[in-house]
Parts: sequence; C-alpha cells; structure tokens
Amino acid sequence: MIISDEKLCAFIDNELPRDEMDLVRDSIAMDEELTDRIAELSMVDFAVRGTVHAIDDKPIPQATHDLLNKAENQVSKSNVIAFPGWRAVTGKVRQYAAVAAVLVLALGLSVGTYFIDGNSSYSENKLAWVNVEHQLNKTPSGQTVSIDNHWDIHTKASFMNTDNNYCRLFALSSESASHMNIACQQQGGWQLHSRMPIELSDPSQYQTASVDPALDQLIDSMIQGQFLNQAQEIQAINAQWQQ
Repeated sequence: MIISDEKLCAFIDNELPRDEMDLVRDSIAMDEELTDRIAELSMVDFAVRGTVHAIDDKPIPQATHDLLNKAENQVSKSNVIAFPGWRAVTGKVRQYAAVAAVLVLALGLSVGTYFIDGNSSYSENKLAWVNVEHQLNKTPSGQTVSIDNHWDIHTKASFMNTDNNYCRLFALSSESASHMNIACQQQGGWQLHSRMPIELSDPSQYQTASVDPALDQLIDSMIQGQFLNQAQEIQAINAQWQQ
C-alpha cells in the first residue's frame, strides 16, 4: 500500500474514514521506511516550530517597522508580481505542521509491538485494539487493569481536544514492551493518535500526567482547557464519551 504525505496528514488529523485509519496505522507499524519518513518530516517541523516560537513574544524592532513602511510606500500595483508558487509552499508548511503531531507516534512505533484487529492471530507482542477500546470506555483514570495475560493498561488522564473530542492518555505495558499513548474519540470509537516508548523501571512514573517533554508539548498542542476532573470524567464515561 502506497501512502502519500497527504494521506499521512489526514491520518494525523483523524480525517480519514475509520477503515482507512486502521490500514494506515497497520502500514506504519509494519513498514520501517514509512515510519522513518514520518519521523523525518516531524523532526523538520519541530525544528521550524522551535525557531518560530522562540521569537513569538519578542517585539519587532522599530528599524524593521520603518523598513516595512518604506517598502510599502514605494511599491505600486505595477510592481506586484504574482507568485502562485507561494501557495504551494504555504500548503507544504501547513502539511508538515500537521505531521508534527505524529512525532511521538513515529518515534514510538516498532515493528514487533503494534495493535491488531480482532480477526488477526494473537501473539505476545500484539494487542487487539478492541480490548484497549473496551477499557478506555469504562476505566477511570488512575487505575491499572490487566487486558489479557500479557498486557496491562494504566489510564492516566482525560481531556477535551481542540476539535471538541474527548481524548485519553494511557500507558500500556507487557514484559517485553511499554509505551505511552493518546487516543481520541472519532466516528463513534477511539482512534489512536500518538504513541511513544517508556521505561517501566519505576512504577511511580505512572503517577504524573506525562513523563516526557515531547509528550508534554504534544498534549499542550492538543488540549482544550484542563484535564477532566474525577466528576467530569465519570460523567463522560456514563455518557459513553458522547457530548
């Protein structure tokens, strides 16, 4: 299956139909070149965003204002050159900005540890997503539940994203692998948004909302307001995560 950058962006934005989301997710898990491509695009975007954010709060020097005003006064309509190519450049910048959201997912994926659908054969390194969804639907944050003989899920926090969809932060661990995940509600179910590996040498690291600066940054870019409190989360669970 050939996956374009445009389709990857749609995957990141959760804009694909659910069956296509599953196909892309499986392809990422099984294709190392595709994983590398996502990571490369994401790294470029993070570098650009880091530079831009560093000057966000700095005022524009007066000399720059003067220069811009001078240029504006000198230019005329006859001197304006149409540059349709800039739209393409702008589109690419926006495209890679969307890809940034998958950085944690790209860095966290490994071919030996990924989700399978309910019809696939089971192995210790594979976890049926339907079983994860079941726990996300009903398990309050702060609890650890055994999904099967190999995997445990620790629900950590819930929040509303900027698209007005519920999201959940949770850890999955087995004897051979562990990773932090974010899944969000879309099209009537939970869609995996991001995943990154973690070390479980100390179980106490489960107690904080997140354990990595990259994950903090990702959540900050997604969250609307604050994490849900206990009462709000119970209300969402009782409403089956529908508003």
